[in-house]
Amino acid sequence: MSLPLILIAIISLIIFALVFAIILPGLTILFTFPPSISTERRMVRDVKNEISKKLANSQKFYDLGSGSGKVCFSIAKKFPQMEIIGVEKFKLVYLLARAKLFFLPYKNLNLVNGDFFTTNISEADFIFMFLTKSFLDKLTNKLLLEAKTGCLIFSNNFPIERLGLYKKIEYRDFFTQRYLYIYKI
Repeated sequence: MSLPLILIAIISLIIFALVFAIILPGLTILFTFPPSISTERRMVRDVKNEISKKLANSQKFYDLGSGSGKVCFSIAKKFPQMEIIGVEKFKLVYLLARAKLFFLPYKNLNLVNGDFFTTNISEADFIFMFLTKSFLDKLTNKLLLEAKTGCLIFSNNFPIERLGLYKKIEYRDFFTQRYLYIYKI
């Protein structure tokens, strides 16, 4: 094979991967249940600020239902000393995140194609979730039984009824109102 053909093949592979890692996550809402909805940047910023206040060596951050990995990648970049675990059940969304990890190879980021209901979270220092109320209701017992004392739990836009609220941050736009609920076990 000649050099120009190899370059064309490499460029084609890069374009293909970028389409899957950047453009298609917005379309995953058509292929997944529950819908894949992105977390707002300002909310990710506030999660990072809360982590900074409690950060120590060798801590672990779990994103349960990590989707395309937006939160995971942002946390991995900001906190290279922290181990980041993103758990996503839906294969297509998981593969999109893996493609992104190929181009942004954070050594502290581990993406898992699995069910967060069966994931061991006992070592988590921080847990982030953007799940609907019905999923959070099912997950509450697991959080109470497995999460260690001092673990901070972040819930995007949906409260966790049986956990004591530690902090609530409000986000307002012209037409919407969202919340970041923070709990401490």
